[in-house]
Amino acid sequence: KYEKELREVAAVRHRAAGLESLRSKVQGEESTLRYMKIDLKLVNEKIAKLTKEIKSIDTEIAKAIPERNVMQQTLSREEEKIEDFKGQINKLEGSVYKSLLKRAKCDTITRFEELYIKGDQALVDRKGRLSTMKSQWESQIDYTRRQIQELDDPLTQGTANVGRAQKQLQKVEQDLGD
Repeated sequence: KYEKELREVAAVRHRAAGLESLRSKVQGEESTLRYMKIDLKLVNEKIAKLTKEIKSIDTEIAKAIPERNVMQQTLSREEEKIEDFKGQINKLEGSVYKSLLKRAKCDTITRFEELYIKGDQALVDRKGRLSTMKSQWESQIDYTRRQIQELDDPLTQGTANVGRAQKQLQKVEQDLGD
């Protein structure tokens, strides 16, 4: 009889331990759920805030688009005016410089200036190349002069030594002749 009761008590204890384990798991899940609810609330608040910001930006964009369109139209008109002025300037320059352009065989002063500047640049480039060549030749000449000088110095000394030796020889010959 006691054995049976002991088995029943052991079974009840086993079930109680299982229930306690389940209770502990449920409490852990409830705690996780509470934190998740808090996180969800914060995320929803951020989403709401960002949604308001997006709506605000969309409103600003909607207001700015017509203004941008007006500015774009104004810019286009101003660019057209600039092009018209350029044409008028070219026409005026053409009439003022007509004979010069005819001699230069150019249709606009702008084209004449381009050719003139290119010609000027070619002249500057050529002058630069010639100046460089001149400097190179001058350096070569200076180098050659130094080499000649280096060769002349011993030759001059040798000639002077020969001259002195000849004088001494003549003196010795005179002394012998006396």
